[in-house]
Amino acid sequence: MSFQLHPEARNWFKKVQGQDPLPTLFDVYQLCFNLGIAHGRCTHLDDGVDNFMDEFIQRYRNHQMLMVGTMLTHAMKRQGIELTDRSAVVEEIERLVDSSGMGMQLTSEGYREMNAYAAGGFNALREELEEPPSEITYLLKRFRTFLKGTDSVKI
Repeated sequence: MSFQLHPEARNWFKKVQGQDPLPTLFDVYQLCFNLGIAHGRCTHLDDGVDNFMDEFIQRYRNHQMLMVGTMLTHAMKRQGIELTDRSAVVEEIERLVDSSGMGMQLTSEGYREMNAYAAGGFNALREELEEPPSEITYLLKRFRTFLKGTDSVKI
């Protein structure tokens, strides 16, 4: 499995994607993922959604552990797993992350979980803005306000 965007995200972001600071689809994914995490929105995608990237792009590799760790923490919180329950935590980490090879790689379920937060964030942003953004500055201002308007960022 790979990173997947909500099926409507490419079209919805088409007027602003490619502009700084969203030069790649992974930047759009990251924006949506952050909103999904911040607002606790998780929308699992159907099978057959196009993969757009197989791994973290170079400029996000330094943030890979933070993104995966955030996803793990929120996935466990959503499932009611207490961080003090060592066996449940280890089981969930093993379900979502394969650390047996070089570095850390998401399992299929790990990608599915990250993609669900990105899709949930896209849905939340789409509901907040109502119309696709046509200017990057407008999108970034609204994103910042929307991100700040939640207290679910705290774990």
